[in-house]
Amino acid sequence: MRKIITALIFISFFFVPQLVNAQQTVLLNENFDASWGTWGNNPPTGWTIFMYGNLASTCNCPTGTGTPDATWDSNNWFRYTGTPKPSGSVATARIRYSPRKCPYDDLVSPAVSFPGTASACTLSFWTAYDQYAGCPDTAMILADTGLGTYDVVIDKWYADKFWSSGGGVKYDITSWAKGKASVKFNFRYYASYGGEWNIDNVQASYVQVFAHDAGTTAILSPTGTVGGASSFTVSANVKNFGQNTESFNVTAEIIPLSLGSTYSSVASVSSLGPGTSTTVVFPDAWVPTDSGSYTVKVYTQLAGE
Repeated sequence: MRKIITALIFISFFFVPQLVNAQQTVLLNENFDASWGTWGNNPPTGWTIFMYGNLASTCNCPTGTGTPDATWDSNNWFRYTGTPKPSGSVATARIRYSPRKCPYDDLVSPAVSFPGTASACTLSFWTAYDQYAGCPDTAMILADTGLGTYDVVIDKWYADKFWSSGGGVKYDITSWAKGKASVKFNFRYYASYGGEWNIDNVQASYVQVFAHDAGTTAILSPTGTVGGASSFTVSANVKNFGQNTESFNVTAEIIPLSLGSTYSSVASVSSLGPGTSTTVVFPDAWVPTDSGSYTVKVYTQLAGE
């Protein structure tokens, strides 16, 4: 005769395996902490700093192309150890107004390659931008996709951005970076007279979603503390994280932490489309053998995952 359960049943639950839905690859990761010279004439490895134009005596840049200012100073990108900067940072890349110069200064990253199989491509960095309204300056984030010119404008700032404590920005660049073998990012400061711009923790990366990948997203029943009923329906949500329509089995196990037998049941999922979820109800009800604590596992079994 089965023992009648009058005590409560305590359930702990987790998903097996732990979901790893995609792989991220970091192509560029620059924090500007390492020593790279007092001014911009000795930038971090792979980076390039260009200075253009000449001194400006008014708010408006002089007519013509101007001539380069041969003096490397704080009007060019340089390593700065003051504030603002992110927590834990040693230094940022910084440019500021003194002396005034036209038309712009560029801080250009090394070239990175985004594969055509990438599912998502991103650029992110920390920034603190002080725009001088009296003589407006502009911060520009540009990209060269391998054409030898900055053919993509990622963003432009005409007003303060996270000034004066700083903050992070992140851009989805998948639409134009995916499949490009030589992408350079340019942080261009345009000013005849301006404030300052600080950047740090520049990271370019891409995510590759696996062709075949399914997993459990939630266990629906049983969860938490349940009463002493005679049986329970076992159910869970699963998702197809991959790129193909899939059919696969899902297994549920409920394991007592003391005495008692393990519950095990298998359900099947058919033709689940990429990026879609479904609820799985297992064909066998769970009948607890005793009061106590149980661990619930639900895991997918997709071939080739």
